[in-house]
Amino acid sequence: MRVRSVFFACFFILTAPAHAEDSAALDQCHGQNPYFPLLAGGSWTYRTHTESLDEGTWDGTAVASFSRRAPEIGAAAVGVMITRFDVPGATTTSRDEYSLSEGAVIKRPLGGETTFQSQPGYKVESSPGLPGVLLPPVPALATGAVWKVKHRDVTGYAGDSQQFTLSAVTDYAADARRSETIVTAAGRFRALKVEGVTDGSVEEVEPVVGRAQTVETSWYAPGVGLVKSEIRAGSFRSSSELQSFELPSCCAFVVLESEGATMSDGGRLQAGDTLSASSGINVAPGGRVELGKANGLSVTLYEGEHGLSLDCPGATAGIFKTIIGKARYWNAKFWSSGSGDVWETNTAWAGVRGTIFTIESVRTKRGYKTIVDVEDGEVELKSRDGARVLRLKAGERGEI
Repeated sequence: MRVRSVFFACFFILTAPAHAEDSAALDQCHGQNPYFPLLAGGSWTYRTHTESLDEGTWDGTAVASFSRRAPEIGAAAVGVMITRFDVPGATTTSRDEYSLSEGAVIKRPLGGETTFQSQPGYKVESSPGLPGVLLPPVPALATGAVWKVKHRDVTGYAGDSQQFTLSAVTDYAADARRSETIVTAAGRFRALKVEGVTDGSVEEVEPVVGRAQTVETSWYAPGVGLVKSEIRAGSFRSSSELQSFELPSCCAFVVLESEGATMSDGGRLQAGDTLSASSGINVAPGGRVELGKANGLSVTLYEGEHGLSLDCPGATAGIFKTIIGKARYWNAKFWSSGSGDVWETNTAWAGVRGTIFTIESVRTKRGYKTIVDVEDGEVELKSRDGARVLRLKAGERGEI
C-alpha cells in the first residue's frame, strides 16, 4: 500500500536544520552541536528518491525550516523543525522538537499528517513519539560513538478507523575519523558518516502484521547538518540529497577534532570547544586541528603557528593567519561567489574566491615564502606590498 510507503519514507528521513538570521543570534552558536546546529531561520531543500518493488518508483522534495518560537514545545527545548515532504499525489508535514543536552542533539517527534490529492478528506496522522538522541556530543563523535534510539509512533487512517503502530529500536554508530567527501547539487562537503540498523515491528491494531530490519546511512556536514541519507528495508529503497541551502554565517568556530593543539596562552584545545574571538593556535609536529563554522566552512590547521581574527558581531568575513606551517580552507558551497574571508601570511594575502585550497608558509634562506594550491574555485594571492598579484584557478599553484 503506497500510503504506508510514503509514511515510512517520511519516518526515516532525517531533516537538516536552519541557521541564525542576524548578529543578535550569535549567542545561539555557543553550546551547539556543529553537525546539527539548531539556529533560527534559513531553508534547506532536498531531492528525494524512493523505490518499492510493489509500488514502483517516485521522486519528491523535502523542505525543512526551524523555529525557536513554538507554543507546544517544552521549556528545555531549543525549537521545532517543520518538514514538508512532497511526492506525486501526496504531501506530508511533520513537526519535531529539538533540545540540547551537554552538546547532544535530542529529537522528539510531535506528530504529522499525510494528505492525498486523489482522496480528498482522507489523511494519515501520526501521534507524538518518544524523545531520543539524534547525535551525541562532538567529543564522542570524534572518537567513535555508539548509541540506541527507541521509536514508537501510532498512525491512524482518518475515515476508516484503521491504525497501525510502528515500534522500533535503532542501533547507531558514528566516527568522525571516517568522514567522507559527499558531493550534491548544493556543494562538496566533508561529512560525518552515521550508520544505523533498526529492528522493528508494525502492528495494525493487533496482532503484529509486519517485521522488518531497516539499514540507514546518513552524512552530516559541520555547520550545515544532514547532506545525504540512504534507507534500505527489504525491497524498499529511499534516499535524499541536499539540493540547496540558505543561511547567514555564524560567527563562532567549533573544534571538530584536535590533536597536539594548544591556544597561544598554553590552554589545551579540545573537540567541542567554541572559538568566537581572536585566537592564536599552536599545532605540534604531527598534530592537527579541524574547525567548523555554521556556513559550511571548515578549516584544518597543521603543524605551525596560526591565528583567527573573527570580527563579531555583524561581520561575515574572517581573517586567518599562518605565521609558519600549513592550513586547508574548505568552503562547501559551489555557488558561493566568495565569503570575503582573507588568509594572511608573512609574505602574502589570499582572498577567497572559491571553495577549497591549501596555504603554506615556509622559511627560506631569504625569509619566508607562501605556497597556495587550489583544488576548487579561485583564489587571489597578493604580495603584502601589492607588487605581485596571482589569480589561481583549480589545479594551479602559486608562490610569493
